[in-house]
Amino acid sequence: MPRYFFDVRSRFGRDEDLEGSELPSMDAALDEALAMAGRLHDLWSGVPPESQKDIAIEIVDEAGLTVMTLPFWQIERAGRLERFHKTRLEWLYHSKESGEAASA
Repeated sequence: MPRYFFDVRSRFGRDEDLEGSELPSMDAALDEALAMAGRLHDLWSGVPPESQKDIAIEIVDEAGLTVMTLPFWQIERAGRLERFHKTRLEWLYHSKESGEAASA
């Protein structure tokens, strides 16, 4: 099973996930990143809006390549954290084959 790492990036640098998690698929890695965002939401909600744009969770594969970026500002809150719908989430895929980023 592949191992994914969940790094938190901000204007202050990157907080690297040194352990990672073995997950069966990229979809499972996205689910884990969303769960992590939910756990961190209350902590980050006090950050000024202009600074929130600098915070993101980056999913990194075993080769050290960032395969997805989940920006904090895309997390919605309406009394509680809502689950993202993948069609609404504008995350970035970094294609291993072409080296070009594409929107999903």
